Amino acid sequence: MEVKMRNASVAEWIVSRFTSKERATSIVGDFVELESQKGAMWFWLSIAGVLLSLCWRRVLALAVVLYMSGWTYAHFQMMLFGIHSRHHPMEVWVEALLMLAFVGILLWIMLVYGAISYGIRDRATQMTLLWAVLMTSIIFFWLKPTVLAACLALALILAWSSMSNLENRRAMLVLTTTTAAGVVSGFVAAYVGGHYQNFVNPGPLGPKELAAHPSIVWGHICLLLAVVWNTTTVYSRMHGRTTRNTLAEGS
Repeated sequence: MEVKMRNASVAEWIVSRFTSKERATSIVGDFVELESQKGAMWFWLSIAGVLLSLCWRRVLALAVVLYMSGWTYAHFQMMLFGIHSRHHPMEVWVEALLMLAFVGILLWIMLVYGAISYGIRDRATQMTLLWAVLMTSIIFFWLKPTVLAACLALALILAWSSMSNLENRRAMLVLTTTTAAGVVSGFVAAYVGGHYQNFVNPGPLGPKELAAHPSIVWGHICLLLAVVWNTTTVYSRMHGRTTRNTLAEGS
């Protein structure tokens, strides 16, 4: 009996990582009632099946986002500062454009993760889509005053409309909180990566230096993965909290 209760407590804790505590208690309780007839092996296989049904979308979303984030980062950098850039920004604009590019990457991370995990009909996903398209337009057309002015005007309209009702405000809360967490984790990753790079190779960094110190590349990849993991985790937690609040108020 003691082993059965311990198994139930562990299983309930695991399942509650992916759904509400009340739902986890109900699911595990149903399996506990049948465990004495079908055995512990059946119990844990059933728990594994529940976990797979609850989190397969998030696992798929995380895998897609991990690949997409690196591609988006490289593409934005190339468009702003690479050989395909129509105009290299002045030094005074570099930091601002780097920040815009990073926020754009975060928005696309949230968009892909939210669309796969919660669907395109989800209000937070729809809100993220609008801001991601708007931010990408600014990054691609920042040299055109007319397009830039139109994007800024649309940003003001979108910010105002996001406060029009409670559902929009909650979606905007998910978006802003996740973006802030992503920016902070990005600064931490840049700080750690920069110091490690200077420690390994204090001088200029070129192809020869990268070939001699591959840990620099792997370190930056690991830091990028950490930023993506942190961003998607905050997005998932914030989305879950706002969804539970909406359901509680509607009941």
